[in-house]
Amino acid sequence: MLTFKQFLNEVARSPERASKLVDNLAKRYAGSAAAKSRPGAIPIKNHQEYPWDHYPTKSRKKTIDIKDVVATQGSVDSQILKNKINNSGMAKDKGEESHASDRIDVLHHKGKYFVTNGHHRLMRAKILGHKHISAEVEE
Repeated sequence: MLTFKQFLNEVARSPERASKLVDNLAKRYAGSAAAKSRPGAIPIKNHQEYPWDHYPTKSRKKTIDIKDVVATQGSVDSQILKNKINNSGMAKDKGEESHASDRIDVLHHKGKYFVTNGHHRLMRAKILGHKHISAEVEE
């Protein structure tokens, strides 16, 4: 089985390869707690709870570093992720920022960007090797 790091290193070759690797991840985590409640779920490691004690007052569009983004849900659906990868066309160069339609919604709090909407889009950008992502940032 591939580690997630190996998955990211191998996936940028073609949509078909990315699809197969997502299938492999889904099989790998088939016995996980996430998959028991939602078949095909792929756990997201190092996710954190949304900071409910912080209420945003303004929002703006911004390009942010993917490494500064924190997932707030424990898994993504493998089928949805495969569809998003296959529909992306894989035409963009590795490391290039995503399109505006790929924008995620985040809450900026204590130096981190917590995802409020767009976990599948975030995972797709990571898989495709993007370094930055467009976001609607609430502060």
